[in-house]
Amino acid sequence: AAHKFLRLGLDAQSCTDNHMQAIIASHLDRQSVAIGISHSGSSKDIVDALRLSKIGGATTICLTNFGSSPIIDASDIALFTMSEETKHSILGMSSRISQLTIFDAIYTYIVIHSDKAAVQAIYNTEVALCHYSLDIGSELDEDRHTVIGPDTVLTLFDVGDPTATFKSFH
Repeated sequence: AAHKFLRLGLDAQSCTDNHMQAIIASHLDRQSVAIGISHSGSSKDIVDALRLSKIGGATTICLTNFGSSPIIDASDIALFTMSEETKHSILGMSSRISQLTIFDAIYTYIVIHSDKAAVQAIYNTEVALCHYSLDIGSELDEDRHTVIGPDTVLTLFDVGDPTATFKSFH
């Protein structure tokens, strides 16, 4: 989820290491949001990181499957998935898909309700990724917002035109 928010120009970080979680949480303030994801709602490191985030005044959000769990007490906002798969599989596939779906909905909401700066950030990201992923020899036509490579012509939407769309030709 963090990479999606980065594309919007937001300062987003994601980590699984409990020491890094504590370090990041200790630097959050009232303008920050911390999101803890725990299917069981009982992952000690995640709950501790949310509690640390609250100390600096960050808004805390949890994403869990269980309403009666420690993560709820550490969260200002609780979002719930509904998955029974931990009884059937150690892979957690359907719980991950439901978590990603919720983050996609949040991302879409932010994009729809954002100002032109977010659209510009998305555009900047797409241009940067096109330059990075295309072969050497690709060039950018700044006037037409088009990247031309050996096997690809990619036309990016014009941020000044709300009716323009993203187009890709291979």
